[in-house]
Amino acid sequence: MGTQLDFLSYLCYDMSEKIFTCLDDPSDIARVSCVSHSWRNFGCLEV
Repeated sequence: MGTQLDFLSYLCYDMSEKIFTCLDDPSDIARVSCVSHSWRNFGCLEV
């Protein structure tokens, strides 16, 4: 497996927030929180 890029860590907070507000279902937030540490940290802030 090659090097993985976590693009959320490169985005500004406002852009990340805009992406997460598109998730309507709480189960979607739970799913994306499994992607990476930064997604989990951001997802926890939004719940």
